[in-house]
Amino acid sequence: MRRRDREIVDRREIEAILRRARVCRLGLCDGDRPYVAPVAFGWQDGRLYFHGAAAGRKADALAANPRVCFEVETDVRLLTDAAACRWTFTYRSVIGEGTAVRLDEPSDRRRGLDAIMRHYSGRGWDYPAAVLAATVVWRVDVDSLTGKEARGKDVDPVEVESAPPAADGEVVIREPADADVEALLDFAATLFAEELPTLPRMATPTLEEEREFIRSHAEDPRGLLLAAFSGDRVVGLINFRAHARPEHAHAGEFGISVAKGWRGRGLGRRLLRGLTDWAPGAGLRRLELKVFANNPDAVRLYESLGWEHEGRQRAAAILDGEPVDVLLMARFVDD
Repeated sequence: MRRRDREIVDRREIEAILRRARVCRLGLCDGDRPYVAPVAFGWQDGRLYFHGAAAGRKADALAANPRVCFEVETDVRLLTDAAACRWTFTYRSVIGEGTAVRLDEPSDRRRGLDAIMRHYSGRGWDYPAAVLAATVVWRVDVDSLTGKEARGKDVDPVEVESAPPAADGEVVIREPADADVEALLDFAATLFAEELPTLPRMATPTLEEEREFIRSHAEDPRGLLLAAFSGDRVVGLINFRAHARPEHAHAGEFGISVAKGWRGRGLGRRLLRGLTDWAPGAGLRRLELKVFANNPDAVRLYESLGWEHEGRQRAAAILDGEPVDVLLMARFVDD
């Protein structure tokens, strides 16, 4: 890799990208011609799984030469600038190489399909015998994995994905990695120290608790953690978890917070748009929230972005000895 400063060497971070990516681009050798096929996939125990038809260009190419390469990416954001030569992207990507093995045993095919379905739904499924028999499942035994990221710190963007600037200077919104744990811990400590009337009283997490907070979201295909960075400092955060029960798995709840000095400047709006842009690809249809009734600025923001009121829990919270109502809001996202 030419840009060693952009290389991701931590295997856990590389696998987190694989677990979060939505599409895998599979590179094949079709005789003397290259061929790339986008596929749904699953990542489990250091192996990549995909499925397909028993006949066709992809099946013929794999039968003739099972050597493959593959690529996935996450956190793609366009950064624009007044000068054309300074436009760029932020991203995190993984490229791998290996050998594709066709799975002939029904138990192996079922294991491969489960890996794929867990990637997108968070759980395994039952497969009718006829469907299982007709589905061709492949496992890639991986020889090499390389990770790369670009955080966009070497540009001075004036726009991120057509959203207005959140504040003066550069702001990059991306999924945090283990290397960002101290920045997230500083953000949490500063936020909790404010003792805002709109926030519950919480103890500052430990370094290991914060590291687990990052890791647990990265490993959850239906969980999202986005941080807003100004340089190396975290100035905003949104986290989302889907509900665990299957009948509620299409929905989930999020929390959001913005650092002092950055509120009221569009950063919360950008974090929420990051959530609504991501949700359909993760199989989510309904985004829920609870907000204290003593936070009208937040309520107006949610209303402006399509969240609707669904109820009020009277005196559901006690803050500084005083009862506070909790408002229930939700919005649906399109596929």
